[in-house]
Amino acid sequence: KCCSIQRTFKNKINITEICVENGITKVELQVIIPYTMCSNLTDVGLSDEKGKSYKIVGMKNIPTCPTILQVRKGHKFYWNFEALDKGISSLDLTENKNSSLAPTFPNWEFWYWKDISVGHCKF
Repeated sequence: KCCSIQRTFKNKINITEICVENGITKVELQVIIPYTMCSNLTDVGLSDEKGKSYKIVGMKNIPTCPTILQVRKGHKFYWNFEALDKGISSLDLTENKNSSLAPTFPNWEFWYWKDISVGHCKF
């Protein structure tokens, strides 16, 4: 049960699809330009338009900060969350849900997407 999304962050990272299967919501992201990246599991957040937050349960193809990975254009990585509720129409995804974190490295930026439309998805 996957749904095409195609939402970019500053023409650098694209959410390509969101899948819900076996009680897991898998967000697939793809690098648009060569990138140096890492992520902190405890700071990645997903919430719906009703304000419900979904617990992150893992990530794949992206290291935990401060370990970094240099990737080429086209690299795909995944953030996995608990299953989404039925009938939601939009999601917010952020790499800095605590909003108070200092970047891991100078000139670092946190990725975020607001109002990701998922009303067309059949989860």
